[in-house]
Amino acid sequence: MLRAYKYRIYPNEEQRVFFAKTFGCVRFVYNKMLHDRQLAYQAFQEDGVKPKPKGPAYYKKDYPFLCSKITNWPKRLAKRAGPSFDGC
Repeated sequence: MLRAYKYRIYPNEEQRVFFAKTFGCVRFVYNKMLHDRQLAYQAFQEDGVKPKPKGPAYYKKDYPFLCSKITNWPKRLAKRAGPSFDGC
């Protein structure tokens, strides 16, 4: 038997800001990684050479807002997103 639980939280203003920044940065990096993976796939189709995928840390150089302590998202993002990219 499968069960599902729903939880509702009532964050204060400081927590709302934290969640918005964190989820926004994770979404941003996920979308950038997906875009880069799609471009790599297109290049693979044309050249036959498979480039090495970029990790989340790669984007910290180009986007300084990802380096702040409040948006220090976990490295698991790349591992969890990996199966999504395999279809590309």
